[in-house]
Amino acid sequence: MKIVTFYTDRFTLTPLPDAINDVLGHDLAAWLLAGLRARGYDADDVIGEDYGYGFWLRLDASQFWIHAGQYAPPEEDEPLSQWIVGITDDPGCLWMRRARTRPSPERQAQLARDIHALLHGDSAITRIEWWARDVGVGEARGEP
Repeated sequence: MKIVTFYTDRFTLTPLPDAINDVLGHDLAAWLLAGLRARGYDADDVIGEDYGYGFWLRLDASQFWIHAGQYAPPEEDEPLSQWIVGITDDPGCLWMRRARTRPSPERQAQLARDIHALLHGDSAITRIEWWARDVGVGEARGEP
């Protein structure tokens, strides 16, 4: 899995009426989805989860779950929300597909670079940090 965190006030802090657990991130996930589709990616629509929002994306024989949500709300000393996006190579729950499909690290790296370009291209998004395993584990990097 690859994880990126960043700060911005670009996305809403009001949960959707049907949000599970009042989680945030639908507009972030929709923004990512639109940007990735514009770059030619084949992806399903955004769906809600109990931890945020996500969508399935296919790239050649690889399938990825892209999830997004708010990581930390604004605070007195930090007026911007911290947001998180994760990229998981996941062939889905069908065991036959899991047996036949091997994740492609090159495809995941390509996808991470394209997500980074989308984030970096928006001036309202700052302090982009990529994590190899989990937020706060190891050293953060400025690019994937």
